[in-house]
Amino acid sequence: MNHQSTETKGTRVFRFRTWAIAISSLVLVAAAGLVIWSAPIYKLSQQWETAQVTKNISAMEDLYCWDGVDAESRRLMHILFLQEFEYPLKSVRVVRFHDEGVSERSRLNLEPVAQLNVVFDNPEHFQVSFMIGRTAAGTCKLAIMVPKL
Repeated sequence: MNHQSTETKGTRVFRFRTWAIAISSLVLVAAAGLVIWSAPIYKLSQQWETAQVTKNISAMEDLYCWDGVDAESRRLMHILFLQEFEYPLKSVRVVRFHDEGVSERSRLNLEPVAQLNVVFDNPEHFQVSFMIGRTAAGTCKLAIMVPKL
């Protein structure tokens, strides 16, 4: 017995095209979402680099989330910024967040979503990593270690 398919070649091509368009649309939406999600992170890294190169202390302080940071810690951070201004930059890169464990007495004041890795252009090639988090409003800020509650 020879069974004939009721599906024609044109119907199969139409079905294939429909699936191809649907999958392409999903990929495009996902790519656009990734760009929209990551753009503020890269903007923050550019702002950090500009503040560092221009030695703009107020611009640098504006890039951090100060929630839960006491006055003494903020003063010490200010001194740290001034010390870092003494070093020229070699590289500034945004990378995926790598959980390296935190102190049992401290926590980050924002949930990290990425890291800003900086290498200074000095003889020791001093390196530092800053955690980037999103505030409740959705803006990106650099997180600071604060005491656990």
